[in-house]
Amino acid sequence: MNLRNRLAFITSLIFSVIFSVAAILIYWTFYKSSERSVFKELEKTCLITGIYYLEKDEQSGEKHNEFKIQFENLIHRSRVAIYDATGKVRFGDLMHDQNISADKLNQLKKSKKISFQSPNHFYYGMYYPDNQGDFYVFVKEQNSEFENQINRLLAIVVVVLLAAWTSIVVLAKMLSKIAYRPIKRVVEEVRNKEIATIHQPISSIDSGDELQELVDTYNALLSRVSETFAIQKNFVSYVSHEFRTPLTAISGTLEVFFPEGTKSGGVSACYPYRT
Repeated sequence: MNLRNRLAFITSLIFSVIFSVAAILIYWTFYKSSERSVFKELEKTCLITGIYYLEKDEQSGEKHNEFKIQFENLIHRSRVAIYDATGKVRFGDLMHDQNISADKLNQLKKSKKISFQSPNHFYYGMYYPDNQGDFYVFVKEQNSEFENQINRLLAIVVVVLLAAWTSIVVLAKMLSKIAYRPIKRVVEEVRNKEIATIHQPISSIDSGDELQELVDTYNALLSRVSETFAIQKNFVSYVSHEFRTPLTAISGTLEVFFPEGTKSGGVSACYPYRT
């Protein structure tokens, strides 16, 4: 995996994790908030139910009718039951519900309020003291509407999350390509360098970042290498000149002292055994 793909992969992974965590938090927060809202409404229904059934003998007709209207407005989706201290249903139509067990009644006696769920319903229970004795009000409501809202939210979150993941991958690819472009240009220039052009610096990218620092460092290295090559070239030229000068002098001396050799075959003719 090259640098560009690795950069795109890491960026996509980081932002995907962030978006996933954010989506889960949003879903969980909405779920809990909606659940609390449902139980809050059930608590209100419990209170109105207790007043409607247990306070009838202490209210005027007008006051009782007012609570009756409130009760009927709240009860259209719910079923209620009022248990006495012995665990028998005294009021309401919620009879023989297996989810309202003796353990739940005992728990309600201790905590005064209780809320729980079954696969298809919400339950809320409230302790209600009255002059006739202690009573326990239970309200049961279907959770189909709640589940529909949560499922719609889940579908929206999943679609948005998939769109976000796709966008992140595409943008990461594009951004990594843009970010890698100066590096690719520098690599191409370095690859095309030859001995004849080694003294020419790499084009500056003026980015002010680590890549610019790398280019400046490499140009400084090229400058030192170019100077070294120039010194070596001058040294070779100097040595060649120094060797060539005495050889020329020796050759001239031999031609003076052995003119016959120079006429018949050059200096080498005077040394028949020279290889």
